[in-house]
Amino acid sequence: MHEICYCGRLKQNTQEISYKGMVKLFMSGWIDTHCHITDTIYNKDRLEVLRRLTDRQVSRCVSLGVDTASSFLARNLARCHPETVLFCAGIHPHESDKEPVESKIEELELLWNDPQCIAIGEIGLDFFRDYAEVVNQEHNFRLQLQCALKIGKPVVIHNREAADRILELLNECRFDIGGIFHCFSGDEKLARVVIDRGFYVSFAGNITYEKATLLEVAKVVPLDRWLIETDAPWLTPAPNRKQRNEPAFVAQTGEFLAKALGLSPAALQNQLADNFHQLFRK
Repeated sequence: MHEICYCGRLKQNTQEISYKGMVKLFMSGWIDTHCHITDTIYNKDRLEVLRRLTDRQVSRCVSLGVDTASSFLARNLARCHPETVLFCAGIHPHESDKEPVESKIEELELLWNDPQCIAIGEIGLDFFRDYAEVVNQEHNFRLQLQCALKIGKPVVIHNREAADRILELLNECRFDIGGIFHCFSGDEKLARVVIDRGFYVSFAGNITYEKATLLEVAKVVPLDRWLIETDAPWLTPAPNRKQRNEPAFVAQTGEFLAKALGLSPAALQNQLADNFHQLFRK
């Protein structure tokens, strides 16, 4: 079932694109660095959602897996749309009880070594929800960090009320490749700590909300460590907050931030694209 693409046909003899080849495509337009376009909410109009990217000057989106099944679907989507979609593969902390990493390691390594897989993710810890036992979350997170070190790819980290333990495990694993703290919601202190650890900070649509305090946090982050994302289908930016989110809406977040910083949208686009290149060129 993993071989069925969203373009409605089997994909064979998929074109492989080198990292250098992919990076050259990133240098114009907004980039949605984190979305879940394989979610079933897009089953009826996924192609239309992808076509709308060009309407908002969005050049690329990165589809994240949360388990092996969704990671394979993200890979297939990227193979069907190599000019538009890249992907990441990993086991989300919410899925840790259901999918111990060691039981899926052969499938995961196949995904992680795919040339269009730019990072291991979405991985991390979530102490806010109780969808998975903490011991299983930590076990999966540790193993995936070790795999990232072995393969040499960055990670995309989910953090919900677990920052201290995440930092401890990064230290324990001597993780020095870096990656993204996605959908950042921490304070200025955490932002400085993760930047010092070599990570980029990614801001989602919630930074546009009227009562959001994230903008002040964002201003302490050096611009060369910024990324933006949608986390679609969630966290739709203002003024469309009650709608389903989609990758094209990353432009709204980008335009909001450009105005807040006193930059032109084009200037911020170029900086974010360069940041993306710097992180994923390895």
